[in-house]
Parts: sequence; structure tokens; C-alpha cells
Amino acid sequence: MTHMRNFPGRAQGQIARAILTRFSSALTGRGFARVRKTRRWERDGKHFREVIWVHKFSFGPDFRIHWDFVVPDPDGEDIIIGSSSDEYRGPKYRYHMSYHRAEQFQDRCYTDMVRFVDDIVLPWFAEWAAPAKASQAPGELRKLMKKETWNRVAELLKHQS
Repeated sequence: MTHMRNFPGRAQGQIARAILTRFSSALTGRGFARVRKTRRWERDGKHFREVIWVHKFSFGPDFRIHWDFVVPDPDGEDIIIGSSSDEYRGPKYRYHMSYHRAEQFQDRCYTDMVRFVDDIVLPWFAEWAAPAKASQAPGELRKLMKKETWNRVAELLKHQS
């Protein structure tokens, strides 16, 4: 018997596209627009551009979700701050972002990807959406950046308040 995860790449690709088409519809319903025919969706917040993008692993039928917010910097390159679903993988969190040939596993993958966005990503965007909150954040955001970048973000956000 062949292991369920071992199926031809072509079939994996077709199933991945079908899951991502459904996922795209879910994100559109949450105010995001797909960027061309990529695995990237964006929406404009009051002070940041919010971005969600999906990585399809080449080694198997698995996805990773990344999310960022982009702080526009008129004096240089935009500053991107974000995270990924890697730390939420495994039995502790119960987000299954892998799929198999059986339709029930494809449905579970899609459902868990949407649930992950609703449970983790959207609250993360909401928490850091206010410039005053983000410019004072000593915790999670600050850990994601070098000190110089942090100082620049704080400066930009003070001007937006």
C-alpha cells in the first residue's frame, strides 16, 4: 500500500490549486485582494498594508502561511514585519495545513487554513493596527526587528498618529 502522502506531483499541484482557490475566496470575504495569480493577498489598513501569503512546500503536500504588515517609508524601502505558521504546527495547535488525495483531508486543510487566519492572523493584525500601540510595543513586534528598523518604524508611526 502506498502511503497517502506519496502521490504524484501533478496530482499534488492540482489539489493545491483547488485548495488555494477556495482559500482565496475566504480571504476575499475578509477584505483581502489576491495579487495577480500569486499566492499573496493584501488589504489596506489605516496605517499599514496587511499581507497574507502561502508557501507550498516542494517536498510534500503541505502549506505554510506567512503574514506581514508593511509600513510605508517615504524616505526608503517599505518596512515589512511579520511571522509564519511554523510555530503553530503540530498537535498542540491542531492546524492541519497538509492534504492528501482523500477529499476529507483536502477539506480539513482548507478549513484549518481559514481557521488559522481567523484565530491567529486577523487578531495579530488587529492588535498592531493602531500606530500608537505599534510604536510603543515592547513585545512581539520589537523582537522581530533590528533596533535601527524598530526606531524607524516608531518614528514613522508617530507621524501617522
